[in-house]
Amino acid sequence: MALAVPDPVPLGTIRELTMPHSVHPTMSADEEMTLAGVDRVTNFPFSERPGRSKISRKSLLSILPERATVEVFIRIYLDTIEQAYSVLHLPSFTSEITGFWEDPYVVSDSWLAMLFAILSLGCHAYNAANKGSYPGLDVQLLDASEACLKMTPLMYCPDKCNIQTLYLMVIFKQLDRMSCHQTGACWPLTGLIVRLAMMLGIHTESPGNNTLSELEIEHRKELWVSIILLEMRQSLVSGMPLLLQLTDLPKIEPASNDSISSFYSSIPLMAQVLSTLSLNANQLEHDKVLEYDLQLRQLLKDPNLALDCTSKNYPARILLNVFYRRLLLALHTCFAQEPRASTRYPVSYWSTLDSCLGLLAVQRDLCEDTASNSKYCKPAHLMAWFAGLFREDFFTAAMTLCHHLVKANSPLEPSASASNGCFCQQQARDTIMETLVSCSGLWAREEGLSYCHREASRVMSSVIEYLSVQDSC
Repeated sequence: MALAVPDPVPLGTIRELTMPHSVHPTMSADEEMTLAGVDRVTNFPFSERPGRSKISRKSLLSILPERATVEVFIRIYLDTIEQAYSVLHLPSFTSEITGFWEDPYVVSDSWLAMLFAILSLGCHAYNAANKGSYPGLDVQLLDASEACLKMTPLMYCPDKCNIQTLYLMVIFKQLDRMSCHQTGACWPLTGLIVRLAMMLGIHTESPGNNTLSELEIEHRKELWVSIILLEMRQSLVSGMPLLLQLTDLPKIEPASNDSISSFYSSIPLMAQVLSTLSLNANQLEHDKVLEYDLQLRQLLKDPNLALDCTSKNYPARILLNVFYRRLLLALHTCFAQEPRASTRYPVSYWSTLDSCLGLLAVQRDLCEDTASNSKYCKPAHLMAWFAGLFREDFFTAAMTLCHHLVKANSPLEPSASASNGCFCQQQARDTIMETLVSCSGLWAREEGLSYCHREASRVMSSVIEYLSVQDSC
């Protein structure tokens, strides 16, 4: 039976699915896939496992759970990550997955690597939403994806599936757990994706030749826009230079996703801002920052980016909203940290606070248990998993707010409002403290995720406790 492109998963559906409680791979002991977590494989997806020889297709396929489970994992992926990043050409993928079920030995190693990467993300989300129903399977599937990827000549003769697989591996590394080297590790891998795409000519106006169908050419153009988005986001969160030049940007707008199309129109502006930040971070002109601020805030007002979960493409809206707010924060931070910034650079000072509060509001919306009957809303536990993409953004926002509250001679000091008779500043401080306390609780829920995450949670809690004592004095 063909796998139809699924509709968005209704609220509660995932919890009610009947699925097997365990998976029993049939491979032999000497062929068994290593279950080492990604955190122990520092060079993933180019690691070498001691004693591991080339793995047979039969052994790789034996990792797969039953078909119903596979289709659930695919549906979860399509309903979250795919809506945000648009990696696949869905009509083609639907046809390919049908062919795979008919004969799993016909598909190429590169396509199978992509399928395993999709399933690993779907399984990872399912485990997060169902308290580990398939412990270790997500990493096992990713391990299989890596094994398939290594069987392909991706370094000198890549194909589109290689690029899509690496793209999904970057996403998995972001979602798996927070670590101190996560953003730095994803930036070079994203750079490889950009270069391999260029080898295929995906960045050109006509990404293909006469052998490609119009649908395939159109998908390559849309994939290039998605790669640009990934590259820009990695440049921003890592603080490393943007590898793309203005000449690499597309000239034809994709139309399949209103939110991504909205991003497309802003690509030249994003490239300008990121290049300015990486090349002249210490020599920014405040007037230029104010100019960028106006343009970015105009983007945030775009109806296609409204953060209403009843709207279509909600994950894409979240992704771009976080990206624009983080860009605003990066632009204004150096001025907001200057002495007497609230009077010398008031726009930068208050814009920084506004951007941070906006980011933490997104975190609360995604992670707190809120109910909705909209057909476009995802189950709360699934969106909490999706929020893992932005852990670094949320932590940066929280620490920036803490910095402003702790900073001496700040208008947000408890004594400031009493001395000047303006209690609106005290209200602003109270709002910030309330937001920080609620988000600190969200971090504490996941403090067992990793050592770095636990330390981040501890630091946040310690600062908030200090601020609470100061307020009570």
